[in-house]
This record gives sequence, C-alpha cells and structure tokens, in this order.
Amino acid sequence: MDPFNPNKDKYSTPQTQDVGPSYQHDSLAEDLETSENRPGTRPANVFRAIGFILLHQLLMAVAFILLTLFLVMPSLPEKMPGGEADLRAGSQLWEQIQIEMMSADNTAITSIVASLLMIPLTSLYLWKRRKSNPFVVMTQKPQSKDWTWSIWALLAAQGLSMAWLHFLDWASQYSGFVASRIEVYEQLMTMIADENVNVALALLATCILVPIMEELIYRGVVMGELRQICKDRTALIIQAAIFGLIHANFIQSIYAFVLGLVIGYIYYKTQSLTMSILSHMLFNFLGGGLPILVGEDSLLIQVVFILELVALVTFLVFLVARALRPADLDGLEDGGPSQGGPDL
Repeated sequence: MDPFNPNKDKYSTPQTQDVGPSYQHDSLAEDLETSENRPGTRPANVFRAIGFILLHQLLMAVAFILLTLFLVMPSLPEKMPGGEADLRAGSQLWEQIQIEMMSADNTAITSIVASLLMIPLTSLYLWKRRKSNPFVVMTQKPQSKDWTWSIWALLAAQGLSMAWLHFLDWASQYSGFVASRIEVYEQLMTMIADENVNVALALLATCILVPIMEELIYRGVVMGELRQICKDRTALIIQAAIFGLIHANFIQSIYAFVLGLVIGYIYYKTQSLTMSILSHMLFNFLGGGLPILVGEDSLLIQVVFILELVALVTFLVFLVARALRPADLDGLEDGGPSQGGPDL
C-alpha cells in the first residue's frame, strides 16, 4: 500500500457510490477547481500548514544551536585570535560562530539534521491527512511523457535564475542597494561553495534530503491545504511566494519564487509528489551539486548553461505562442491538467 495514499484502490477504480472522480493521470477534471466537489473535504488545515513552515524554521534553529554547542564551540579556542582568553571574554565570539556555521560542511550538517527530523513528521501528517481527505496530496506514479516537458521547464527556470543573477550584477553598477545585496550574496555563496567541502555531505543535503523535505512541506502540505480553500492557480502562486520568502535573502527569494512556481506546476500537472521531489533534486543538482563535482569553470558547466538559456528562450516563445491562442488553453482556471503537455 502506498503510505501516502491509503485510499488509492478506492479512488482509482469506478465505484457504484458517488465517491468523487477517480484519479486519472491525464485529467483532474473540474472538481479539482473548487473544494465543494471534493469527497471527504473538511475545512482546510491552513493553520497546520503555517505550523509546519514555522516548525521547519524552528528545527533549523535547533540544528544550528546543537551544532554550535557540540561541534563548533569545542574547536573555537584554537581558532580565536586571542585563544581561550579571547573566548572567555566574548570578544568576536558571535562573529566567529557565524563564520564557522556558514562553512559549507556545517551548513550541510544543519540541513541534514533538520531534514531528518522534518521528513518523518511531515510524512506522517500527509499519511494521516489523506485518510480524511484524499485530495490534499496527489501521489500518482510519474509517467514517461512527463519527464520531457518537466526537464525543459526546470532548465528554463535554471536559465531564468542565471539571467536574474547576471541582471543584478549589471544593475549593481547603478544601484547601491543592489550592490550591497550582491556583496552579501557572494559572501554567502563563497562560504558555502568552499573548495574543501565534504562532497558527500553537500550532495546528501543539497540534492537529496533538502528537496524531499521542502517538497513534502511546501507542495505536499502548504499547496495541498491551500487548494482546499482557493483556486488551484491561487494556491500555486501563494505557496511559491511563501517558498521564496522563507529563503530570507532578496536574491535567493526571487529565483526560489520562480522555482516554487515551476515545481508547483509540475506537481499539479503530473499529480505526482514524487515528480516534484525528483524535479527539485534535479534543479539543486544542476545549480549546486554539479559545480561541486566538476568545478565552476568546467566545460560541462558551460554546456549546461547554454542548454538552460536555450530552454529559457524556447519556453518564453512557447508561453507567448500559447497566450496568443487563448481559446486553445485549458489551464488552471478552466478545470485542471489536460492531456499531453504543459498547458498554462
């Protein structure tokens, strides 16, 4: 039995009773547009969704504190300029802790600890929530036809992120605010992208555990609960905005918002939380894991960047072409996913 879908058999085959629509991969039908038509729907647990967001941040803080107490503090005396005397006096203590905690390995360990705590809690909530309302989380098995357009959309999102960074780099010449944000961002990336990083820790955190945790929370819980009280398009935008804001960095928040939109749409279109998790893993691997493995200046990174730009341009052309043919669209406001491609 699928742990996220205890009602799978009940809702995947035609029933003699009126239990609502069956889960068909190619169509969600109009009943996904409003909560009134969803069987077993009760008032959405939006406050619980907010609680999971806060719990995520709290566990990140707890992991930070634990790592500081048991890993960073014992090694501080030898790293402080004045040794133990400087440590006891508290001189530059907080600054040194921040430097140590923002190192690549410690950042990865913090994320791993928080993920290992959040993933079981969120999975348990989604499993129990599906018992009362099978429409909260969609758990269809990914189909082969979904991969082509999903990877295309992810490459386009990655290309847009790179274009955003290049734009900010240009804008920093004319804006002091942008220049200051770029400086903070580059300092952060320099500390995280340490050439001495433990590759296994970085890949485990960035490309595996963090995508699983964030998809369970922001697509599984947040988007799932929002869809019970508002239209799917509205839920998609709100969860993406929340996903961007929790990154708490002006530069990261923008492209995290774009990523939230793209992966949220992939989740909606494919009806597969597994697909959204795999998509997030791929995005993080292209943006973080691959540069760690082959180096920022490698030929492979340049080839991937060109592919991302091509995907971005073709995706924008596709959007414009679809916008000029509104009668052909059956997007989020008109009854959910349709067969055969990324209708918007």
